Amino acid sequence: MANVVMMPQIGLNETSNLISTWNKNVGEVVKVGDVLFTIETDKSSMEVESEFEGVLLKRLYEEGDACDVLTPVCIIGQEGEAVDDLSSAKEEEEVKPVVEATKETPLLPEDSQAKVVIMPQIGLNETSNLISTWNKNVGDAVKVGDVLFTIETDKSSMEVESEFEGIVLKKFYEEGDACDVLTPVCIIGPEGEDISGFSVNQSEVDEVQDTKIESALNNIQTMPAQGTINPDGIQKVSPRARNLAESKGADLGYAVGTGPEGRIIERDVYTLLHNGPVMTKAAKLGLGQVDPSSIHATGIGGRILSTDGAKTSTNETIVAQPQATEEDKIVKLSNIRKIIAKNMMNSLQTTAQLTLNASFDATSIMEYRKLVKSGSDEFGLGNITLNDMVMYAVSRTVGDFENLNAHMIGQDQIKIFSNVHLGFACDTDKGLMVPTIFDSNKMSLNDISKHSKKLAEQCKKGNIDPKKLQGASFTISNLGSFGIENFTPVINPPQTGILGVGTIEYKVKRESGTFIEYPAMFISLTFDHRAIDGAPAARFLKALKFNLENFNLLLAK
Repeated sequence: MANVVMMPQIGLNETSNLISTWNKNVGEVVKVGDVLFTIETDKSSMEVESEFEGVLLKRLYEEGDACDVLTPVCIIGQEGEAVDDLSSAKEEEEVKPVVEATKETPLLPEDSQAKVVIMPQIGLNETSNLISTWNKNVGDAVKVGDVLFTIETDKSSMEVESEFEGIVLKKFYEEGDACDVLTPVCIIGPEGEDISGFSVNQSEVDEVQDTKIESALNNIQTMPAQGTINPDGIQKVSPRARNLAESKGADLGYAVGTGPEGRIIERDVYTLLHNGPVMTKAAKLGLGQVDPSSIHATGIGGRILSTDGAKTSTNETIVAQPQATEEDKIVKLSNIRKIIAKNMMNSLQTTAQLTLNASFDATSIMEYRKLVKSGSDEFGLGNITLNDMVMYAVSRTVGDFENLNAHMIGQDQIKIFSNVHLGFACDTDKGLMVPTIFDSNKMSLNDISKHSKKLAEQCKKGNIDPKKLQGASFTISNLGSFGIENFTPVINPPQTGILGVGTIEYKVKRESGTFIEYPAMFISLTFDHRAIDGAPAARFLKALKFNLENFNLLLAK
Protein backbone atom coordinates (compact mmCIF):
# COMPACT_ATOMS: atom_id res chain seq x y z
CA MET A 1 0.00 0.00 0.00
CA ALA A 2 1.33 3.40 -0.97
CA ASN A 3 2.19 6.03 1.65
CA VAL A 4 2.04 9.80 1.17
CA VAL A 5 4.94 11.89 2.53
CA MET A 6 3.78 15.23 3.92
CA MET A 7 5.65 18.52 4.11
CA PRO A 8 6.56 19.06 7.79
CA GLN A 9 5.69 22.24 9.66
CA ILE A 10 8.63 23.42 11.75
CA GLY A 11 7.03 26.51 13.25
CA LEU A 12 3.49 27.78 13.64
CA ASN A 13 4.10 30.80 11.39
CA GLU A 14 5.36 28.75 8.47
CA THR A 15 2.85 28.15 5.71
CA SER A 16 5.22 26.72 3.09
CA ASN A 17 8.76 25.43 2.67
CA LEU A 18 11.03 25.48 -0.38
CA ILE A 19 12.37 22.16 -1.65
CA SER A 20 16.04 22.92 -2.31
CA THR A 21 17.31 19.43 -3.10
CA TRP A 22 15.87 16.02 -3.91
CA ASN A 23 17.97 13.12 -2.62
CA LYS A 24 15.81 10.43 -4.21
CA ASN A 25 14.55 10.10 -7.77
CA VAL A 26 11.40 8.35 -8.97
CA GLY A 27 12.05 4.63 -9.10
CA GLU A 28 14.75 4.57 -6.44
CA VAL A 29 14.53 2.32 -3.38
CA VAL A 30 13.83 4.12 -0.10
CA LYS A 31 14.63 2.84 3.38
CA VAL A 32 13.32 4.15 6.69
CA GLY A 33 15.67 6.98 7.71
CA ASP A 34 16.84 7.78 4.18
CA VAL A 35 16.93 11.50 3.36
CA LEU A 36 14.22 12.18 0.78
CA PHE A 37 14.71 15.91 0.26
CA THR A 38 16.07 19.06 1.85
CA ILE A 39 13.85 22.02 2.66
CA GLU A 40 14.72 25.66 3.26
CA THR A 41 12.98 28.32 5.29
CA ASP A 42 13.91 31.95 5.80
CA LYS A 43 16.10 30.95 8.73
CA SER A 44 17.46 27.46 8.16
CA SER A 45 17.53 24.27 6.12
CA MET A 46 16.50 20.76 7.16
CA GLU A 47 16.78 17.25 5.76
CA VAL A 48 13.50 15.32 5.68
CA GLU A 49 13.88 11.61 6.33
CA SER A 50 11.53 8.87 5.18
CA GLU A 51 9.22 7.17 7.66
CA PHE A 52 8.38 4.51 5.09
CA GLU A 53 10.13 1.81 3.09
CA GLY A 54 9.55 1.03 -0.56
CA VAL A 55 10.10 2.72 -3.92
CA LEU A 56 9.65 6.41 -4.69
CA LEU A 57 6.65 6.24 -7.02
CA LYS A 58 5.87 9.91 -7.59
CA ARG A 59 7.15 13.40 -6.79
CA LEU A 60 4.54 16.13 -6.64
CA TYR A 61 7.10 18.97 -6.49
CA GLU A 62 10.55 19.55 -7.96
CA GLU A 63 13.66 21.39 -6.76
CA GLY A 64 12.97 25.09 -6.29
CA ASP A 65 9.23 24.59 -5.76
CA ALA A 66 7.45 25.91 -2.68
CA CYS A 67 5.16 23.39 -1.01
CA ASP A 68 2.48 24.21 1.58
CA VAL A 69 3.13 22.65 4.99
CA LEU A 70 1.17 19.50 5.91
CA THR A 71 0.41 18.75 2.24
CA PRO A 72 1.63 15.80 0.12
CA VAL A 73 5.15 16.02 -1.35
CA CYS A 74 5.71 12.52 -2.76
CA ILE A 75 4.41 8.95 -2.70
CA ILE A 76 6.29 5.84 -1.57
CA GLY A 77 4.98 2.32 -2.20
CA GLN A 78 5.67 -0.99 -3.89
CA GLU A 79 7.26 -1.11 -7.33
CA GLY A 80 4.64 -1.01 -10.07
CA GLU A 81 1.86 0.18 -7.75
CA ALA A 82 -0.64 2.54 -9.39
CA VAL A 83 -0.72 5.99 -7.80
CA ASP A 84 -2.60 8.11 -10.34
CA ASP A 85 -5.88 7.65 -8.54
CA LEU A 86 -4.40 7.82 -5.07
CA SER A 87 -6.19 10.45 -3.05
CA SER A 88 -4.48 12.48 -0.36
CA ALA A 89 -7.78 13.09 1.42
CA LYS A 90 -7.02 10.48 4.06
CA GLU A 91 -3.66 11.95 4.95
CA GLU A 92 -5.07 15.45 5.04
CA GLU A 93 -7.88 14.27 7.27
CA GLU A 94 -5.37 12.72 9.67
CA VAL A 95 -3.57 16.04 9.99
CA LYS A 96 -6.68 18.00 10.95
CA PRO A 97 -6.94 16.91 14.61
CA VAL A 98 -3.36 18.00 15.22
CA VAL A 99 -3.83 21.39 13.58
CA GLU A 100 -7.21 22.05 15.08
CA ALA A 101 -5.93 21.42 18.58
CA THR A 102 -4.11 24.77 18.49
CA LYS A 103 -7.31 26.64 17.73
CA GLU A 104 -8.61 25.88 21.21
CA THR A 105 -5.53 27.39 22.81
CA PRO A 106 -5.97 30.94 24.22
CA LEU A 107 -3.85 33.55 22.44
CA LEU A 108 -2.20 36.76 23.54
CA PRO A 109 -4.19 40.02 23.34
CA GLU A 110 -3.97 41.80 19.97
CA ASP A 111 -2.07 44.76 21.44
CA SER A 112 0.56 42.53 23.10
CA GLN A 113 4.18 42.71 21.86
CA ALA A 114 4.96 39.28 23.31
CA LYS A 115 5.38 36.24 21.05
CA VAL A 116 4.40 32.64 21.68
CA VAL A 117 6.94 29.92 20.84
CA ILE A 118 5.25 26.82 19.47
CA MET A 119 6.44 23.21 19.71
CA PRO A 120 7.44 22.25 16.14
CA GLN A 121 6.09 19.17 14.36
CA ILE A 122 8.93 17.39 12.57
CA GLY A 123 7.02 14.43 11.17
CA LEU A 124 3.40 13.71 10.36
CA ASN A 125 3.13 10.91 12.91
CA GLU A 126 4.57 12.90 15.79
CA THR A 127 2.03 14.17 18.29
CA SER A 128 4.44 15.27 21.04
CA ASN A 129 8.13 15.91 21.68
CA LEU A 130 10.10 15.64 24.89
CA ILE A 131 11.99 18.71 26.13
CA SER A 132 15.37 17.32 27.12
CA THR A 133 17.21 20.60 27.84
CA TRP A 134 16.35 24.25 28.39
CA ASN A 135 19.05 26.64 27.19
CA LYS A 136 17.23 29.75 28.44
CA ASN A 137 15.62 30.48 31.78
CA VAL A 138 12.82 32.90 32.64
CA GLY A 139 14.32 36.38 32.64
CA ASP A 140 17.11 35.57 30.18
CA ALA A 141 17.62 37.76 27.12
CA VAL A 142 17.00 36.05 23.78
CA LYS A 143 18.21 36.99 20.31
CA VAL A 144 16.96 35.66 16.98
CA GLY A 145 18.79 32.39 16.34
CA ASP A 146 19.52 31.62 19.99
CA VAL A 147 18.83 28.03 21.01
CA LEU A 148 15.84 28.03 23.36
CA PHE A 149 15.58 24.32 24.12
CA THR A 150 16.41 20.88 22.78
CA ILE A 151 13.74 18.32 21.94
CA GLU A 152 13.99 14.56 21.57
CA THR A 153 11.96 12.11 19.53
CA ASP A 154 12.31 8.35 19.14
CA LYS A 155 14.70 8.93 16.25
CA SER A 156 16.76 12.01 17.02
CA SER A 157 17.25 15.23 18.95
CA MET A 158 16.91 18.78 17.63
CA GLU A 159 17.75 22.27 18.86
CA VAL A 160 14.89 24.76 18.57
CA GLU A 161 16.05 28.29 17.78
CA SER A 162 14.19 31.46 18.60
CA GLU A 163 12.46 33.41 15.85
CA PHE A 164 11.97 36.36 18.18
CA GLU A 165 14.01 38.81 20.25
CA GLY A 166 13.24 39.76 23.83
CA ILE A 167 13.08 38.25 27.30
CA VAL A 168 11.82 34.77 28.27
CA LEU A 169 8.70 35.78 30.18
CA LYS A 170 7.20 32.37 30.87
CA LYS A 171 7.90 28.65 30.38
CA PHE A 172 4.96 26.23 30.29
CA TYR A 173 7.07 23.05 30.43
CA GLU A 174 10.20 21.91 32.22
CA GLU A 175 13.01 19.55 31.28
CA GLY A 176 11.71 16.01 30.91
CA ASP A 177 8.16 17.10 30.07
CA ALA A 178 6.39 15.98 26.91
CA CYS A 179 4.73 18.78 24.97
CA ASP A 180 2.11 18.31 22.25
CA VAL A 181 3.24 19.54 18.84
CA LEU A 182 1.93 22.92 17.65
CA THR A 183 1.10 24.02 21.21
CA PRO A 184 2.74 26.84 23.27
CA VAL A 185 6.08 26.12 24.96
CA CYS A 186 7.10 29.55 26.21
CA ILE A 187 6.53 33.30 25.76
CA ILE A 188 9.12 35.86 24.66
CA GLY A 189 8.53 39.62 24.85
CA PRO A 190 9.76 42.99 26.16
CA GLU A 191 10.94 43.01 29.77
CA GLY A 192 8.12 43.69 32.19
CA GLU A 193 5.28 43.10 29.72
CA ASP A 194 2.05 41.92 31.32
CA ILE A 195 1.14 38.47 30.03
CA SER A 196 -1.46 37.66 32.64
CA GLY A 197 -4.08 37.63 29.88
CA PHE A 198 -2.36 34.62 28.45
CA SER A 199 -3.56 31.95 30.83
CA VAL A 200 -2.26 28.77 29.23
CA ASN A 201 -0.65 26.40 31.71
CA GLN A 202 -0.11 22.68 31.89
CA SER A 203 -3.52 21.95 33.37
CA GLU A 204 -5.25 23.92 30.60
CA VAL A 205 -3.22 22.12 27.92
CA ASP A 206 -4.34 18.82 29.45
CA GLU A 207 -7.90 20.11 29.59
CA VAL A 208 -7.83 20.88 25.86
CA GLN A 209 -6.59 17.37 25.17
CA ASP A 210 -9.19 15.82 27.47
CA THR A 211 -11.90 17.81 25.72
CA LYS A 212 -10.78 16.36 22.41
CA ILE A 213 -10.94 12.85 23.87
CA GLU A 214 -14.34 13.40 25.43
CA SER A 215 -15.67 14.72 22.12
CA ALA A 216 -14.30 11.72 20.28
CA LEU A 217 -15.73 9.30 22.86
CA ASN A 218 -19.21 10.75 22.41
CA ASN A 219 -19.10 9.59 18.79
CA ILE A 220 -17.96 6.07 19.62
CA GLN A 221 -20.45 3.23 19.87
CA THR A 222 -19.58 0.52 22.35
CA MET A 223 -18.30 -2.45 20.36
CA PRO A 224 -18.37 -6.08 21.47
CA ALA A 225 -15.01 -7.73 21.98
CA GLN A 226 -13.95 -9.85 19.05
CA GLY A 227 -10.95 -12.04 18.35
CA THR A 228 -8.89 -9.62 16.32
CA ILE A 229 -5.35 -10.88 16.89
CA ASN A 230 -3.70 -11.00 13.46
CA PRO A 231 -2.90 -14.41 11.95
CA ASP A 232 0.77 -14.15 12.93
CA GLY A 233 -0.07 -13.57 16.56
CA ILE A 234 1.62 -10.15 16.53
CA GLN A 235 -0.20 -7.09 17.78
CA LYS A 236 -0.40 -4.42 15.08
CA VAL A 237 -0.77 -0.81 16.21
CA SER A 238 -1.06 2.36 14.12
CA PRO A 239 1.41 5.16 14.97
CA ARG A 240 -1.39 7.54 15.99
CA ALA A 241 -2.93 4.90 18.27
CA ARG A 242 0.43 4.17 19.92
CA ASN A 243 1.16 7.86 20.52
CA LEU A 244 -2.28 8.44 22.04
CA ALA A 245 -1.93 5.39 24.29
CA GLU A 246 1.48 6.52 25.53
CA SER A 247 0.30 10.07 26.22
CA LYS A 248 -2.72 8.84 28.23
CA GLY A 249 -1.07 5.86 29.92
CA ALA A 250 -3.37 3.33 28.23
CA ASP A 251 -2.19 -0.31 28.14
CA LEU A 252 -2.54 -1.47 24.53
CA GLY A 253 -2.59 -5.05 25.77
CA TYR A 254 -6.24 -4.43 26.72
CA ALA A 255 -7.25 -2.78 23.44
CA VAL A 256 -9.44 -4.60 20.91
CA GLY A 257 -8.28 -3.90 17.39
CA THR A 258 -11.02 -3.04 14.90
CA GLY A 259 -8.81 -1.89 12.05
CA PRO A 260 -7.76 -3.95 9.01
CA GLU A 261 -6.38 -7.37 10.03
CA GLY A 262 -7.06 -6.65 13.70
CA ARG A 263 -4.88 -3.51 13.72
CA ILE A 264 -5.35 -1.28 16.77
CA ILE A 265 -6.28 2.19 15.54
CA GLU A 266 -6.92 5.48 17.30
CA ARG A 267 -10.63 4.88 17.92
CA ASP A 268 -9.75 1.59 19.69
CA VAL A 269 -7.66 3.53 22.19
CA TYR A 270 -10.54 5.96 22.74
CA THR A 271 -12.82 2.97 23.33
CA LEU A 272 -10.34 1.52 25.84
CA LEU A 273 -10.14 4.84 27.69
CA HIS A 274 -13.93 4.99 27.82
CA ASN A 275 -14.83 1.36 28.61
CA GLY A 276 -11.70 0.00 30.27
CA PRO A 277 -10.28 -3.49 29.68
CA VAL A 278 -12.65 -6.06 28.21
CA MET A 279 -13.49 -8.98 30.53
CA THR A 280 -15.23 -12.27 29.85
CA LYS A 281 -18.39 -13.08 31.83
CA ALA A 282 -16.53 -15.75 33.80
CA ALA A 283 -13.80 -13.27 34.71
CA LYS A 284 -16.35 -10.70 35.90
CA LEU A 285 -18.03 -13.29 38.14
CA GLY A 286 -14.78 -14.60 39.53
CA LEU A 287 -12.91 -11.34 40.06
CA GLY A 288 -15.58 -9.28 41.72
CA GLN A 289 -14.16 -5.85 42.60
CA VAL A 290 -10.57 -6.51 41.50
CA ASP A 291 -9.09 -3.64 39.48
CA PRO A 292 -8.88 -4.87 35.86
CA SER A 293 -5.87 -2.64 35.17
CA SER A 294 -3.82 -4.77 37.60
CA ILE A 295 -4.45 -7.93 35.59
CA HIS A 296 -2.34 -9.18 32.70
CA ALA A 297 -4.80 -10.25 29.99
CA THR A 298 -4.05 -13.33 27.87
CA GLY A 299 -7.33 -13.74 26.00
CA ILE A 300 -8.00 -13.04 22.34
CA GLY A 301 -8.12 -9.38 21.50
CA GLY A 302 -6.84 -8.38 24.94
CA ARG A 303 -9.75 -9.87 26.88
CA ILE A 304 -9.31 -10.75 30.57
CA LEU A 305 -10.00 -14.41 31.32
CA SER A 306 -10.98 -15.89 34.68
CA THR A 307 -7.62 -17.67 34.82
CA ASP A 308 -5.83 -14.35 34.43
CA GLY A 309 -7.54 -13.15 37.55
CA ALA A 310 -6.52 -16.25 39.46
CA LYS A 311 -2.88 -15.79 38.50
CA THR A 312 -2.99 -12.16 39.51
CA SER A 313 -4.63 -12.92 42.83
CA THR A 314 -2.01 -15.54 43.63
CA ASN A 315 0.80 -13.18 42.76
CA GLU A 316 -0.69 -10.39 44.84
CA THR A 317 -0.97 -12.74 47.81
CA ILE A 318 2.61 -13.96 47.61
CA VAL A 319 4.45 -10.75 46.73
CA ALA A 320 4.75 -8.36 49.66
CA GLN A 321 5.44 -4.69 49.15
CA PRO A 322 8.55 -3.40 50.97
CA GLN A 323 8.18 -0.65 53.51
CA ALA A 324 9.11 2.77 52.20
CA THR A 325 11.93 4.66 53.93
CA GLU A 326 13.12 8.25 53.81
CA GLU A 327 16.20 7.14 51.85
CA ASP A 328 14.06 5.71 49.04
CA LYS A 329 13.57 7.83 45.97
CA ILE A 330 11.72 7.69 42.68
CA VAL A 331 13.82 8.60 39.66
CA LYS A 332 12.24 9.55 36.35
CA LEU A 333 13.59 7.55 33.44
CA SER A 334 15.43 9.54 30.81
CA ASN A 335 13.92 9.62 27.34
CA ILE A 336 16.68 7.47 25.87
CA ARG A 337 16.21 4.97 28.75
CA LYS A 338 12.49 4.76 27.95
CA ILE A 339 13.28 4.23 24.27
CA ILE A 340 15.77 1.46 25.14
CA ALA A 341 13.21 -0.24 27.40
CA LYS A 342 10.53 0.00 24.74
CA ASN A 343 12.83 -1.43 22.07
CA MET A 344 13.98 -4.31 24.30
CA MET A 345 10.42 -5.30 25.16
CA ASN A 346 9.42 -5.06 21.51
CA SER A 347 12.36 -7.27 20.54
CA LEU A 348 11.51 -10.00 23.04
CA GLN A 349 7.80 -9.94 22.22
CA THR A 350 8.00 -9.88 18.43
CA THR A 351 10.95 -12.15 17.56
CA ALA A 352 11.68 -15.86 18.05
CA GLN A 353 15.05 -15.56 19.82
CA LEU A 354 17.45 -18.42 20.49
CA THR A 355 21.02 -18.18 21.79
CA LEU A 356 24.03 -20.41 21.07
CA ASN A 357 27.19 -20.18 23.21
CA ALA A 358 30.75 -21.08 22.27
CA SER A 359 34.38 -20.16 22.96
CA PHE A 360 37.53 -19.98 20.87
CA ASP A 361 41.28 -20.02 21.40
CA ALA A 362 42.24 -16.34 21.57
CA THR A 363 46.00 -16.99 21.26
CA SER A 364 46.13 -15.80 17.64
CA ILE A 365 44.40 -12.46 18.17
CA MET A 366 46.30 -11.80 21.41
CA GLU A 367 49.65 -12.38 19.67
CA TYR A 368 48.59 -10.17 16.76
CA ARG A 369 47.48 -7.49 19.23
CA LYS A 370 50.93 -7.55 20.85
CA LEU A 371 52.60 -7.32 17.43
CA VAL A 372 50.48 -4.36 16.33
CA LYS A 373 50.99 -2.54 19.61
CA SER A 374 54.78 -2.79 19.34
CA GLY A 375 54.80 -1.38 15.78
CA SER A 376 51.85 0.98 15.87
CA ASP A 377 53.92 4.15 15.64
CA GLU A 378 56.23 2.84 12.93
CA PHE A 379 53.43 1.69 10.65
CA GLY A 380 50.90 4.41 11.47
CA LEU A 381 48.46 2.02 13.18
CA GLY A 382 46.03 3.15 15.78
CA ASN A 383 45.20 1.49 19.07
CA ILE A 384 43.79 -1.72 17.62
CA THR A 385 41.96 -3.71 20.32
CA LEU A 386 40.79 -7.31 20.60
CA ASN A 387 37.24 -6.06 20.03
CA ASP A 388 38.35 -4.39 16.79
CA MET A 389 39.66 -7.74 15.62
CA VAL A 390 36.41 -9.48 16.54
CA MET A 391 34.48 -6.87 14.56
CA TYR A 392 36.82 -7.34 11.60
CA ALA A 393 36.33 -11.12 11.71
CA VAL A 394 32.55 -10.72 11.92
CA SER A 395 32.55 -8.34 8.94
CA ARG A 396 34.33 -11.05 6.90
CA THR A 397 32.19 -13.93 8.15
CA VAL A 398 28.56 -12.91 8.53
CA GLY A 399 28.20 -12.00 4.84
CA ASP A 400 28.55 -15.72 4.00
CA PHE A 401 25.43 -16.40 6.11
CA GLU A 402 22.86 -14.28 4.32
CA ASN A 403 19.97 -14.71 6.71
CA LEU A 404 22.08 -13.37 9.58
CA ASN A 405 23.10 -10.26 7.65
CA ALA A 406 19.50 -9.32 7.11
CA HIS A 407 16.31 -7.61 8.27
CA MET A 408 12.94 -9.26 8.83
CA ILE A 409 10.20 -7.49 6.90
CA GLY A 410 6.85 -8.40 8.40
CA GLN A 411 6.40 -12.12 8.91
CA ASP A 412 7.13 -13.49 5.46
CA GLN A 413 10.01 -11.50 3.92
CA ILE A 414 13.74 -11.11 4.59
CA LYS A 415 15.87 -8.28 3.27
CA ILE A 416 19.41 -9.61 2.67
CA PHE A 417 22.18 -7.01 2.55
CA SER A 418 24.96 -7.19 -0.02
CA ASN A 419 27.37 -5.45 2.39
CA VAL A 420 27.86 -5.76 6.14
CA HIS A 421 26.65 -2.70 8.06
CA LEU A 422 28.05 -3.51 11.49
CA GLY A 423 26.45 -2.05 14.60
CA PHE A 424 28.24 -2.14 17.95
CA ALA A 425 26.88 -1.44 21.42
CA CYS A 426 28.35 1.68 23.03
CA ASP A 427 27.90 2.50 26.72
CA THR A 428 27.32 6.22 27.40
CA ASP A 429 26.20 8.37 30.32
CA LYS A 430 22.82 8.76 28.59
CA GLY A 431 22.39 5.01 28.02
CA LEU A 432 23.12 2.38 25.40
CA MET A 433 23.67 3.56 21.83
CA VAL A 434 24.39 1.43 18.77
CA PRO A 435 26.29 3.32 16.04
CA THR A 436 26.79 1.70 12.63
CA ILE A 437 29.96 1.08 10.64
CA PHE A 438 28.56 1.03 7.11
CA ASP A 439 30.21 -1.27 4.54
CA SER A 440 32.52 -2.69 7.20
CA ASN A 441 33.35 -5.65 4.94
CA LYS A 442 35.18 -3.23 2.62
CA MET A 443 37.30 -1.69 5.41
CA SER A 444 40.72 -2.67 6.67
CA LEU A 445 41.26 -3.64 10.30
CA ASN A 446 42.84 -0.25 10.98
CA ASP A 447 39.92 1.56 9.34
CA ILE A 448 37.37 -0.35 11.44
CA SER A 449 39.36 0.44 14.58
CA LYS A 450 39.59 4.17 13.86
CA HIS A 451 35.97 4.45 12.65
CA SER A 452 34.51 2.66 15.67
CA LYS A 453 36.44 4.83 18.13
CA LYS A 454 35.32 8.00 16.35
CA LEU A 455 31.68 6.89 16.46
CA ALA A 456 31.98 5.87 20.13
CA GLU A 457 33.41 9.29 21.00
CA GLN A 458 30.54 11.04 19.22
CA CYS A 459 28.04 8.88 21.13
CA LYS A 460 29.62 9.76 24.48
CA LYS A 461 29.69 13.48 23.65
CA GLY A 462 26.08 13.35 22.43
CA ASN A 463 26.77 14.94 19.05
CA ILE A 464 26.47 11.88 16.79
CA ASP A 465 24.41 12.18 13.63
CA PRO A 466 21.14 10.23 14.22
CA LYS A 467 21.55 8.60 10.79
CA LYS A 468 24.64 6.83 12.15
CA LEU A 469 22.49 5.14 14.80
CA GLN A 470 20.37 3.40 12.17
CA GLY A 471 20.74 0.91 9.35
CA ALA A 472 22.86 -1.82 10.96
CA SER A 473 22.46 -5.28 9.42
CA PHE A 474 24.17 -7.12 12.33
CA THR A 475 25.25 -6.03 15.82
CA ILE A 476 28.07 -6.85 18.27
CA SER A 477 27.81 -6.31 22.03
CA ASN A 478 31.00 -6.72 24.09
CA LEU A 479 30.81 -7.06 27.89
CA GLY A 480 34.17 -8.78 28.25
CA SER A 481 35.80 -5.73 29.85
CA PHE A 482 33.39 -6.15 32.79
CA GLY A 483 34.50 -9.74 33.40
CA ILE A 484 31.31 -11.26 31.95
CA GLU A 485 31.90 -14.72 30.50
CA ASN A 486 28.58 -15.55 28.80
CA PHE A 487 25.40 -13.56 28.37
CA THR A 488 22.30 -13.50 26.18
CA PRO A 489 22.32 -10.44 23.91
CA VAL A 490 18.94 -9.18 22.72
CA ILE A 491 18.32 -8.71 19.01
CA ASN A 492 17.77 -5.19 17.72
CA PRO A 493 14.80 -5.61 15.32
CA PRO A 494 14.48 -5.79 12.38
CA GLN A 495 17.95 -7.38 12.51
CA THR A 496 18.05 -11.17 12.65
CA GLY A 497 21.19 -11.67 14.73
CA ILE A 498 23.50 -10.22 17.38
CA LEU A 499 26.82 -11.45 18.72
CA GLY A 500 27.73 -11.17 22.39
CA VAL A 501 31.46 -11.10 23.26
CA GLY A 502 32.62 -12.10 26.73
CA THR A 503 35.85 -12.01 28.68
CA ILE A 504 38.94 -14.22 28.36
CA GLU A 505 39.32 -17.11 30.79
CA TYR A 506 42.06 -19.71 30.74
CA LYS A 507 40.96 -23.24 29.89
CA VAL A 508 42.75 -26.56 29.34
CA LYS A 509 42.74 -28.64 26.17
CA ARG A 510 44.53 -31.81 25.11
CA GLU A 511 46.92 -31.70 22.15
CA SER A 512 49.14 -34.64 21.14
CA GLY A 513 48.52 -36.35 24.44
CA THR A 514 49.46 -33.30 26.45
CA PHE A 515 47.17 -30.97 28.39
CA ILE A 516 47.90 -27.32 27.66
CA GLU A 517 46.45 -24.10 29.00
CA TYR A 518 45.09 -21.54 26.56
CA PRO A 519 43.15 -18.22 26.66
CA ALA A 520 39.51 -18.81 25.76
CA MET A 521 37.22 -15.98 24.70
CA PHE A 522 33.47 -16.57 24.98
CA ILE A 523 31.00 -15.65 22.24
CA SER A 524 27.19 -15.90 22.16
CA LEU A 525 24.97 -15.68 19.09
CA THR A 526 21.31 -14.73 19.47
CA PHE A 527 19.37 -15.24 16.26
CA ASP A 528 15.78 -14.91 15.08
CA HIS A 529 14.57 -18.46 14.53
CA ARG A 530 12.04 -17.19 12.01
CA ALA A 531 14.89 -16.22 9.68
CA ILE A 532 17.48 -18.90 10.34
CA ASP A 533 17.63 -22.39 11.85
CA GLY A 534 19.93 -23.62 14.58
CA ALA A 535 22.28 -25.57 12.27
CA PRO A 536 23.30 -22.65 9.97
CA ALA A 537 23.56 -20.41 13.05
CA ALA A 538 25.94 -22.95 14.59
CA ARG A 539 27.93 -23.07 11.34
CA PHE A 540 28.33 -19.29 11.52
CA LEU A 541 29.81 -19.59 15.01
CA LYS A 542 32.09 -22.37 13.80
CA ALA A 543 33.30 -20.26 10.85
CA LEU A 544 33.81 -17.23 13.10
CA LYS A 545 35.84 -19.34 15.56
CA PHE A 546 38.07 -20.57 12.71
CA ASN A 547 38.68 -17.04 11.43
CA LEU A 548 39.53 -15.73 14.89
CA GLU A 549 41.80 -18.66 15.72
CA ASN A 550 43.59 -18.17 12.38
CA PHE A 551 43.55 -14.40 12.28
CA ASN A 552 46.69 -14.04 10.16
CA LEU A 553 45.13 -16.19 7.45
CA LEU A 554 41.96 -14.08 7.58
CA LEU A 555 44.01 -10.92 7.04
CA ALA A 556 45.68 -12.50 4.03
CA LYS A 557 42.39 -13.12 2.22
